[in-house]
Amino acid sequence: MASVSSLDQDLKNLRLKKYTPQASEMVRSWIISTLGESLPDKDLMDLLKDGTLLCRLANLLSDRQLKFKASAMPFVQMENISHFLSFISSPPVSLPPHDRFLTVDLFDRKDPAQVVQCLSAFSRAAHALNPQKFPETIGGLKGGVLSPAALSPQPSGAKSPVSPGRGEPKKKEVVTAWTKKDQEFTTTPAWNIMQYGYMGGASQNQGISFGARRQI
Repeated sequence: MASVSSLDQDLKNLRLKKYTPQASEMVRSWIISTLGESLPDKDLMDLLKDGTLLCRLANLLSDRQLKFKASAMPFVQMENISHFLSFISSPPVSLPPHDRFLTVDLFDRKDPAQVVQCLSAFSRAAHALNPQKFPETIGGLKGGVLSPAALSPQPSGAKSPVSPGRGEPKKKEVVTAWTKKDQEFTTTPAWNIMQYGYMGGASQNQGISFGARRQI
């Protein structure tokens, strides 16, 4: 049985593996496009660590400008990050908790993947609130995403899956009173289907009134 400490380490390693160069480059490109300026050739977490880029992105969306300053002092950098996190957790952005990161996730690189997830969610919220200043989103808009099944190659001659209610109509089951097929309509039926309430598929759509007085 794995110990608690090893399980925690496994979970941490799993989260760290989700921070890929591709994801980092997508966020980096979005920041460059949004701010309209180039960035130093550094790792994304190092670029964001002092919190100044985060606050600048927030100020593009906020009427009340966040106060921040560039500094090498850790407590100032963490304060900048805290300003950004406070902004995105409040209206009009209001990102849910599962889309936000903790200060240590960025500053101490505890969970870089969560930072990427947060910025992706922020890009979509910012685009919805102000598409002029945020014309793009990280990873593109979600509206046109295809399902994995649609992207998977289909074998030759294979039928595409049919959605419920949109497939071919079910074949009508044939009910007969004869026990053997070769005796159908040539001998007396084994039982009277009308006696047991079967009307041959008749319904009210055919003008039959159920329960009405019969004319004899």
